[in-house]
Amino acid sequence: MTIKKGDTYWGYHMKFGTSIKKLRSWNGFPDRKLPIGKKIRVK
Repeated sequence: MTIKKGDTYWGYHMKFGTSIKKLRSWNGFPDRKLPIGKKIRVK
């Protein structure tokens, strides 16, 4: 999945049901600065 402007770990958590802790560990992006255009693992 590609990160778009306004995307957050919370939004991915709500959409896919993956814990925020797992999203952080899989992707390593800062909480408040997800890099737009980069790929993010959500499942």
